[in-house]
Amino acid sequence: MENFTRYHLNSGQRCLKLETGKAYVLKFRNRIEFIPKEYCKMHDFEDGFIRWIVEIPIWLEEKNEDLKFILELITDENKH
Repeated sequence: MENFTRYHLNSGQRCLKLETGKAYVLKFRNRIEFIPKEYCKMHDFEDGFIRWIVEIPIWLEEKNEDLKFILELITDENKH
């Protein structure tokens, strides 16, 4: 069983216009990061400003520094 980290996303942190059949798109201000649908899971979730929960495998985060950075920015923004 794979280990995943869950992140909460609001409508400003996901770019539906750029998504493809193979990738979700996370964004933070002018940064974007494509994550493969093959390995990641996206769930609809309505709670205040949060619209989705994305599950990303830990190995993918460790392998991709740009992804790790944007996830840190998103997490920090959601704390406030």
